Amino acid sequence: AISYVGDDRYAHYNNVTVSDVGTTWTSNARLYVGNGGSYNTLTIDNGGQVNVNEQLYVGSYGGRPGNNSTVTVTGAGSKLVVSGSGHFQRGPNNKFLVTDAGYASFGGSLNFGNAGVLHNDLSVTGGGQLLTNGFIFSQQYSGGDMLVSGGSIMTNTGNATLASAGHVGGSTYTIDGAGTAWTNKVITLNSKNCIL
Repeated sequence: AISYVGDDRYAHYNNVTVSDVGTTWTSNARLYVGNGGSYNTLTIDNGGQVNVNEQLYVGSYGGRPGNNSTVTVTGAGSKLVVSGSGHFQRGPNNKFLVTDAGYASFGGSLNFGNAGVLHNDLSVTGGGQLLTNGFIFSQQYSGGDMLVSGGSIMTNTGNATLASAGHVGGSTYTIDGAGTAWTNKVITLNSKNCIL
């Protein structure tokens, strides 16, 4: 069945935390965080694990737009494992945070803002690890920032597209700190954007 954290345009401030070693939540189909509504959150910490057997949607996609929703994976042993793709889009100001040795993987591509909205952000810090198979950031319209720092590793086994399809610029991509790495097959970077 499809799983939701906030499934209505009036569904605000819904929060799910999956915490501690041995605690697992599995969605056997898609998982929506903020399918409409605002400030919905999914937090995985202290060794908890969330498995999504299809796609992850934050801020919705093809349904009701949602904004200011956040997915956080934090702490050693904490894992988010998505069999399909990840989508942070439709509504603005949605965030994906992988920090303090947390781990996240996607069997498909990870996509930010490619349904024509502003400022969806990605942050991989503090020794976090992120594995993707394709990466699209700010495909339409402007804004959105990506930060990889503090010895974190972001590995993309596919191609990366940074700003395309009418994007008007304004995104930054920051790779910072000893041991920090972001690897891709091919990176396509369009105008009015900056890699630091």
